[in-house]
Amino acid sequence: MHKRREAAQLPDENLVAIARQQLPYRTTAYEELMRRHRTKLYYLCLRIVRQSDDAEDVVQEVMLKVFHGLKGFSRQSKFSTWLYSIASNACLDHLRKHAAQQRHTGYLDEANEPYYLSQDDDRILAEKALASLGDRDRTMMALYYTTGLTLEEIAVVMNMKLSAAKMRYYRALEKLRKQFGESPDDKKHQEK
Repeated sequence: MHKRREAAQLPDENLVAIARQQLPYRTTAYEELMRRHRTKLYYLCLRIVRQSDDAEDVVQEVMLKVFHGLKGFSRQSKFSTWLYSIASNACLDHLRKHAAQQRHTGYLDEANEPYYLSQDDDRILAEKALASLGDRDRTMMALYYTTGLTLEEIAVVMNMKLSAAKMRYYRALEKLRKQFGESPDDKKHQEK
């Protein structure tokens, strides 16, 4: 218990260094990293895959990938950037597999509707707006608004140049503006 309290006070970079030394035999630092990022990780996955159970499955898959891959983490970017890169790729893989299964079985379930996090009207509208975007655009917006990553970090996560990330982000915003009116950025600028 005492070690967990100590681990909770360390920055990610220190926890990564400790976890790389401890794994696979001791998991205190790894567990703290996952505890610290689990909520954002879940909501990122939920916004991309749009199903609570699927998001939980993807989060578990991501946590396993991190467990097995942490020793190979090169530290060229922040841990959170690396983590969300794994997560967004796992979500996109999940969506591809799910689409392939539907094509092969001809089965379409009613669950293609987005999962709503609350009954708040703005939240529902935002979820519908995200659901209307393609997978990569939805991933881009979820990374930006759910995790708080910068466009530079998102470019790394999505394996694209910064200019391409900016273009994709602004095009996705334009799609949302055309379909639903103001974007979240428009409201931020009006409040200033």
